[in-house]
Amino acid sequence: HCDKRKNESIGHLLALLEEDASVLEKQGYPHLNQLFANDSALLCSKMVIQHENEAIFVPSMWHHEVYNLSEVVLSINHNWFNAFNLHWIWNGLSREYRSVCQLPMAIKLQTLQEAEIMTKDEVYDDCQKLLRDACGLDFQQFIQMVKVNVEHILHKLHEYRAIVDFLREEDDDDGDVDDIEVSDEFKFEMECCLVSLKHVQNVIQKCVATNCMNDTHVQQLKEIGTRVSN
Repeated sequence: HCDKRKNESIGHLLALLEEDASVLEKQGYPHLNQLFANDSALLCSKMVIQHENEAIFVPSMWHHEVYNLSEVVLSINHNWFNAFNLHWIWNGLSREYRSVCQLPMAIKLQTLQEAEIMTKDEVYDDCQKLLRDACGLDFQQFIQMVKVNVEHILHKLHEYRAIVDFLREEDDDDGDVDDIEVSDEFKFEMECCLVSLKHVQNVIQKCVATNCMNDTHVQQLKEIGTRVSN
């Protein structure tokens, strides 16, 4: 609530339930009753009240609902792009691209290509613009995001190798990584990086197999795949 004095507790909200709609409106919670509808079904789920200047992280594919307790709410959302949800992003993007290719404008472009008025690359570029207009993302942007993600993961792995090598020199020990004392949390983070690279490699193979990208984009993906393999 914009008035911090009203950001108290669920008990505070329960007390307001006895009031009529006009009082709830005046208090700044016009939609409060919705939380307790249908035998308080929502309260049987995990529920939090997000106050001003607070952020909530929702993991990929976690279903959730948001109820605004006041009339005016400014919400800023950021969707995370990572190796774990990469295949969902590609599935949605490729599905959107197929839909775009069925639009009247895209069909007209294909007709111009058949008439040799436009080249294949020109039609592809224009369809990418349609894709970007439709969902805010095109293949080039997707590939760039994959590249940035891979570079970040590889950087973390290189850091891990550097630390392990340093510890080996300190201990004058040439054994394997398991002989080096690093925290379980650190090992787990590196294992996650390796799993993430496998996810990326699988998605790259899927992207190429769908045969909807041009040669330039396919080559860019293959170069990223080579970096992952090495």
